[in-house]
Amino acid sequence: MARPARFTPDGILDAAALVVAQRWRDATVADVATQLGTPPNSVYYRFATKDALFGSLWLRSVRRFHVGLLEALAGSDPHEAAVAAAVHVPAFCRAHRLDAIAMTLYRQQDLAHTVSGQLAEDVAHVNDRVRDAMVELSRRRYGRTDEDTLALVAVACQENGYGLVRRYLRADLDMPPWLDQAVAAASAGILAIGDTPPLRAG
Repeated sequence: MARPARFTPDGILDAAALVVAQRWRDATVADVATQLGTPPNSVYYRFATKDALFGSLWLRSVRRFHVGLLEALAGSDPHEAAVAAAVHVPAFCRAHRLDAIAMTLYRQQDLAHTVSGQLAEDVAHVNDRVRDAMVELSRRRYGRTDEDTLALVAVACQENGYGLVRRYLRADLDMPPWLDQAVAAASAGILAIGDTPPLRAG
């Protein structure tokens, strides 16, 4: 009878998340093995390369983040849904700091070309459902889904929040409670721009 594996993939990724919080992009497979108290080969048995390991961590963290984001975007009132999606960014990052830091390890397009096989496929398509939800929200909020309006919705729902939380993630700073209000106010203001089209001048 085969001996059961000592470490599950999720257990290894949990250790990787702790190391990333300490060393960010300088984290290595050896660091993760040390965290687990095992030789590096035990990690390589599950994850063939450094990018496969930390890319899998990135993917898991993004998927966890998307759960609440998709729920917010599906809200019945499109304006409130957009603001709720924006506020989900600091709320998630505060409650799940390790996942939030892990999401800053890679850019999606870079990682998709760095890893291979099913992981590359999963990374390439991880944002598909969110993209579709943004298109639907734009249609419900503005009655249109042109390029500029979709970009505005993305800034209001996600990029605004990302910009405001980023300075806190890898610093030894707690996110202040007012940050959620700041993100909500900025989101509402950005959304208002779309009420007076055309967005492009000229």
